[in-house]
Order: sequence, then structure tokens, then C-alpha cells
Amino acid sequence: MSMRRSQLLSLCFPTSLVAQMTILLLSLYCFSAPFMLVTYFGWGTFVPAAVVTIAFFGINEVAIEIEDPFGLDENDLPLDQMDIWTDVRAEMEPHELAEYPETGMFIHGLYMEGARWDAKKMAIADSIPKELHPVMPVLHVQGKVHGEYSKDGIYMAPVYTTSMRGPTFVFASTLKSLDKINKWVLAGVCLLMNDE
Repeated sequence: MSMRRSQLLSLCFPTSLVAQMTILLLSLYCFSAPFMLVTYFGWGTFVPAAVVTIAFFGINEVAIEIEDPFGLDENDLPLDQMDIWTDVRAEMEPHELAEYPETGMFIHGLYMEGARWDAKKMAIADSIPKELHPVMPVLHVQGKVHGEYSKDGIYMAPVYTTSMRGPTFVFASTLKSLDKINKWVLAGVCLLMNDE
């Protein structure tokens, strides 16, 4: 019984088999390369064969590292030890920014509910009457490893997609507070992605 083309295309090989076949074929090619190059380089075949071997095995190692950058190896990122950290910028609009951040990203278009952002003190402040959802300045969002920062005076403000809380939770942002954190918790201060 022959397999159909669609069955062959959907056939999934185990990752370990693919990795072993890659190493086997790479080794076979690197072993046979000197025999192919000897007619061109003579006794100097060793140099291009070594370069080809180092290049191919190096590319393979880079591919293996890129395939899974998180883990416990020396060059891996400690994903299980990382938190989202937000720094509020002075700029209100993204076009006011001079350059892209080295790490993380800038986000804008968020609104605050239950309080406001004081641009002079660079901290959360009491809301102004009749100002329901004041616009937030640009935020610099990045990942930081535990221990690289202090949470003293930081309010972990939940970010929601809409004013309906619960299932619309996205992440917790870190906002500087000059008052006690409990004040903002009791006020239900949060950031919204949509001003409804």
C-alpha cells in the first residue's frame, strides 16, 4: 500500500531523529569534502576542508542555541526568574522619542483608572474630579531578572484590555508611588488599553 502525497507531507519526524540525521549527514559531508577538494587544492586540501567543517558545525550549533534560548545552559535566558518591568517616560506621544530602546519596547495609548500619573513627581497621584481615564505617558516595558530591582515604593498596577476586570487581564505594570501602596490597591487603580 503506497502513501499518498498529502500523507507524506503531513508525516512528522521526531525531533531527536532529525537532529541525529543532521549530524550524520553533516559528518558524512565533512568527511568526504577533502576527497572532492583534493583535485583543486592538492596537498593544501586540509585548509578549505577544515574551514568548511568548522563553518558547518558552527552553523549547526548556532541553530541549536537559537532553537531553544531558554533553559539552564550557560548562554540561556533565565525565563523562570524574569518579571515584566515598566518605566514611565516623560514623553506623552511616541513621536517625541528620539530612538528605540536597547532592551524591551515602548508602548503608548494606555489609560489609568482610579488615579492619574503626575508628570512632575513621576509618580501616581490622586485623580482630578471628572477626569475618569487620564492618558498615560509612554511606557518602557522590559524583562528584568529577580534581584536586579527593588519593589520598594512600587505599585503593581494590573493592565486590562477593557474596564471589565478579570478575564481581560494582560500583565502587571510597575508604577512608582510616593504614597502607601495600600491606597492604590483600595482605590482599584489599574491601567486600561481601551477607554470605553
